[in-house]
Amino acid sequence: MATINVGEVQQLFLQEMEEMLQQMEEDMLFLEANPAETDRVHGLFRSFHTLKGGAGLSGFSELAHYTHKAENLLDGVRAGKLAVSTGLMSALLEALDCLKAFLNEACGRGAVDALRVQSSLEKFARLAGQGGVLLPAVAPAAVVPSAAPTAAGAAGAAPHRSPPMQTFFIRLRFAADLFTARTDPLVLLKDLEALGTLLVFPHPQAVPTLEQLDPHQLHLWWTLLLKTTAPQKKLQNILMFFLEGHDVRIELIDGAPKEIRNQLAIDSHVTDPSRRLTIGQPEEVESEGVAPASQDAPPLPPATPLPPPAPVSRPPAPTSAESVAKKPVEVSLRVNIQKLDGLINLIGEMILIHTRLRQSYETLSVQDEETGGRMGLRENLGQILDDHDRIMQELHAQAMKVRMVPIGGVLFPLKRLVRDFAEQSGKQMQLHIVGEETEVDKTIVEKLNGPLTHLVRNSMDHGIEMPEVRRQQGKNPEGRLALQVANRKNSILIELTDDGAGVNYERVLAIARERGLVAEGYQPTKAEILQFLFHSGFSTAQEITEISGRGVGMDVVRREIEALRGSIHIESTPGKGTLFHIELPLTLAVIDGLLVGVGGRIFVVPLLSIVETLHPRFCHFDTVKQQGELVKIRNQYLPLLRLHQIFAIDRAITDPEQGLLILVEEGGHKSCLLVDEIIDQHQVVIKNLEQNLMLVEGVAGATILGNGCVSLVLDIPGLTRHVTL
Repeated sequence: MATINVGEVQQLFLQEMEEMLQQMEEDMLFLEANPAETDRVHGLFRSFHTLKGGAGLSGFSELAHYTHKAENLLDGVRAGKLAVSTGLMSALLEALDCLKAFLNEACGRGAVDALRVQSSLEKFARLAGQGGVLLPAVAPAAVVPSAAPTAAGAAGAAPHRSPPMQTFFIRLRFAADLFTARTDPLVLLKDLEALGTLLVFPHPQAVPTLEQLDPHQLHLWWTLLLKTTAPQKKLQNILMFFLEGHDVRIELIDGAPKEIRNQLAIDSHVTDPSRRLTIGQPEEVESEGVAPASQDAPPLPPATPLPPPAPVSRPPAPTSAESVAKKPVEVSLRVNIQKLDGLINLIGEMILIHTRLRQSYETLSVQDEETGGRMGLRENLGQILDDHDRIMQELHAQAMKVRMVPIGGVLFPLKRLVRDFAEQSGKQMQLHIVGEETEVDKTIVEKLNGPLTHLVRNSMDHGIEMPEVRRQQGKNPEGRLALQVANRKNSILIELTDDGAGVNYERVLAIARERGLVAEGYQPTKAEILQFLFHSGFSTAQEITEISGRGVGMDVVRREIEALRGSIHIESTPGKGTLFHIELPLTLAVIDGLLVGVGGRIFVVPLLSIVETLHPRFCHFDTVKQQGELVKIRNQYLPLLRLHQIFAIDRAITDPEQGLLILVEEGGHKSCLLVDEIIDQHQVVIKNLEQNLMLVEGVAGATILGNGCVSLVLDIPGLTRHVTL
């Protein structure tokens, strides 16, 4: 299938489709676990219906055809003709995968597998046949009325009586702001046309002159005559989104009402053919006694404006002003992520300028004090700076909120992963998610998918046991995986737990000794044994499977987490389960940092990594095998990192007792940084060195200080990882 050239309207539809698919997957998984929840059935039906209409409007005909078939299947579920079963949910989840393939093809990210789509449609047909649901064609031919059945009809007549032919009067008077919801009324007309024979009569009386015409407002309204065998409920399903807030009416009639006769008379005097729209076979309606006006017809009323139609049971849609006055409407705006990045970069530059301005103010204040206050600038400039500081903080906070999105978008697909693996492996398990509404920077959310997917796969494969094994151990045969997300100050905490077998410490240690990761005779602690899982290529799996064993690729997981300036550590109890603890910053653009001095150089230590600062005068220092230094703090030996040695800085304090220690912690591991002095605490804007210069080990990025100098932001995980004991 060829890649579709996506225009502006199509691009908007594809963006909405991507969001809808996430919600649909959540609804499907919830419905499978709770088959009695009819609200989810209705929600899925509306989603497929919306996708069908949007696809037809945007020109994706194959997608519209496919969603129409899925919509018909769900209509059978809504009607009670088809039960919610595992087979049905598997077919719907496969349909979701096909929809994702359609989306990827339209965006140029792949191609649709036509065989898979055909297989999915065949499953729809089989399920519909089992449930007694008929799947009509996308565009059925018009039904020709006849008193006697045709030969073909007689030969293949069903044992039951065919549905009777009925005529419906339909009134469509939508709210003027219909176009703002990106709804095309012509799509609705085509859906109604597919049910039978349709006559459409537009009412152009309210259309203003060209000078006064607002192209974003809908001025036309329509009255329709539909001749069909479909029940009235089918019509209501097509118009279900417009039965509230719009003047929409559906009436079953025996003959044409007076309003239609008058409109026919008006249309017969309209010379502009574009003012009259006819869809279907109008001759068929004549057989029911509804004939358009002609020269041979009886005299009809003059073509004068019609009086307002009779009111329907609900009040007409309020005007825009009335709507705003009664109920505030949340308005969202799609913005290109590059524009947001540009805005945040400018805010970062403003923060840097503000820092320099603050430093100049402090210098000026000293001079003002030396002159006895005669300069008279300190107080006035101080007030300006305070106001500027407040506005900068509010502007920065609002800009950060724009980039924040709920983390649930990357968590809910994991439920599908667990569901499919359980079906394939024979294991029983459920993934429970808490805190999906927590908002995180969009960049972080997008990069979390890979690490979380790998962790969940490991928990499923080598964490959760088979049901028989769990029963023997006195456990619930259904394993439990829990993914919990919480916001703590300026960081995000993610915990993935399972109640499975846990890590086999003896086996991990044995493999580590085989690979030469442990010195002979040394007995590492449990925390150190768990760290071996993060070594490249380390695996406890006895055989290769599609789902990697716990530890395979864990080094990649850690690198990706640390690339987000986060940390990860593991806790495990044999026979009870395993916990993965991940800590991430709220945003990658700006951090709170502690400015420290080393030999005249200034470094920034992320505040989230700092446990405490202390004077080492009464600490005990030791060296292990001439390879590393340790400092004893509260009966605990911690690695000592001399920043002046790591970054080759002269004229720095070399005697630890004369300097200062900064106790930092990452992933449950503590270490101490030796610095000359602590300068200040500042909010700094990080610039990526890898993109702008080169990758520097132990450096997360750089920032510009108030005096215009460049300062390096330390990468604490990168520094502590290379400590050799």
